Amino acid sequence: MLLLDSAIPDEARRAASLGYVSGATTNPTLIARSGLPARQVIDALLTALPGPVFYQPIGDTAAAIVVESRQIAAADPRRVVVKLPCTPAGLAAGALLRPELTFGVTAIFTPAQVLVAAAAGARYVLPYLNRLSRLVGDGAAVIRQMAAVAGAVELVVASIKSPGEAVAAAQAGATHLTMPLAVLEAMALSPLTDLAMDEFRRASVQEN
Repeated sequence: MLLLDSAIPDEARRAASLGYVSGATTNPTLIARSGLPARQVIDALLTALPGPVFYQPIGDTAAAIVVESRQIAAADPRRVVVKLPCTPAGLAAGALLRPELTFGVTAIFTPAQVLVAAAAGARYVLPYLNRLSRLVGDGAAVIRQMAAVAGAVELVVASIKSPGEAVAAAQAGATHLTMPLAVLEAMALSPLTDLAMDEFRRASVQEN
C-alpha cells in the first residue's frame, strides 16, 4: 500500500487521481502547516482517498490521548488509524483503545520498540527511514531488523525523500510506504520510459 504523507486536502485529491495511492498519513506538524482544524483535515482526506487515514493525537497523558483519538476517529472509526507515540503514555493509550480502534505506533527507531508496540496491540509501526539514515548511518538495515521481529505487525515506513529510498524500504521489508506527493509522482517516472514512448509515437507517425 502506498500512502500520501500530507495533511493538505488538495494534495490528497491529486494523489487519488494517480490511481495508486490508497490513503494518507498525517502528524501534528503537517496538520499545522495545512492551516485547517484537525477534524476538517481528516474529513477531507477520508473523502479524497479510499483507504486508511492516520491521525496522531497530541495529548501528553494516556487519558488525554484516548479522548482526542475517539473524537477524531468518530469521523470514520473503520478507516481512521490512530498514530500513537512510542512512549509510556502512548502505549498505555493503545492498550485502552485496542478494543475499539485500530492504532499504529510512531516515532519507532529500534527493533525493541517494534516488539513492545506489538505487545500493546498495534496493527502498524511507523519507523522513519531517512531520519534513521541521518542518525545511525544505515536506515534500511534498521528497517530490515524491525521487519525480522515484526510478526503480524505491519511496517508503514515514513520519512522517504526519494524513489530510491522507497525501493530501499520495500527491499528491507516494509509492508507499506508513505511519502510526500512529489515523491509519489516521481515513483512512476523514468526518462527511459519517455524515450520509449517517443519511439513508439515516431513509429506510429511513420506507419500512417
